[in-house]
Amino acid sequence: SPTSIQKNDNVNVVDNNKVVMTVGKESIYQSDLDREVNLFPKEAKINLNYIKQKVASDSVILQGGEEEGYIVLNKNIFNNKNISYGDRYKAVEMIKTKVSSQSARARGTVYSIFFYNEWLGPLGYEGSKNFALEKLTKIHNDIKLGVITVEQAKTILKTDDSISQVDKNWKGNAIIEFDSEKSKAITFSKEINDVIWKTPLNIPSNLILVKDWQVDPSNPIKNLGDEEVRPKVYVDAMYSFVIVESRINETSVGGFQEWLQLKSKKYEIQYN
Repeated sequence: SPTSIQKNDNVNVVDNNKVVMTVGKESIYQSDLDREVNLFPKEAKINLNYIKQKVASDSVILQGGEEEGYIVLNKNIFNNKNISYGDRYKAVEMIKTKVSSQSARARGTVYSIFFYNEWLGPLGYEGSKNFALEKLTKIHNDIKLGVITVEQAKTILKTDDSISQVDKNWKGNAIIEFDSEKSKAITFSKEINDVIWKTPLNIPSNLILVKDWQVDPSNPIKNLGDEEVRPKVYVDAMYSFVIVESRINETSVGGFQEWLQLKSKKYEIQYN
């Protein structure tokens, strides 16, 4: 069977009443696929595998939602060739919202200084590294001692022009405020993301030395925007610490996508 079609093709050449696949205890009809196709612009090239995956995913969400007690499924939205697609969509979105609201979630701030970020400043690699460590250590300790508040720390990091000598983009890199599900990466650093779920609340975490893929500092880019392509190495590039203000549902799944992956293992998909 074709993997894609044009929207203006006749997509109803197959009997609309034909069961094209089953997901758990739900039969999916050709009319269900046609309905999804009709949501696209007329001239769109449509990947039929994507359409099938989308319909199957919605079915898993509905069955998983019923399993969790979020909804009672009925013929209006489930396992019926004449379902109300509007009501089905609303039910799927309701379950997504419910799962997300009960997922593990954390809120707080990541404080950082990049000392090697594409470009190496006038202090050199080791000099930049020591500068960042000294600067961030002082802010870290001042918060712990109550000398400055967390809001003052944010202002200091975002307005201290001296940091520009190690990171030209420091204003955008200094502060990451997050309110996120556990399954969503808050930064590119696995170390930081892990600390968020381990560090005590409202206390600065230990300083974290973060590695990143950068041009070898022994042969750095001299000016941002250089077009020369050079191989990258995994090197120390940033110091950070985290202050987590709150965590909820810590023993729950990490987020909707994690929940969906778990539920997908329960409801077998069979293609006819």
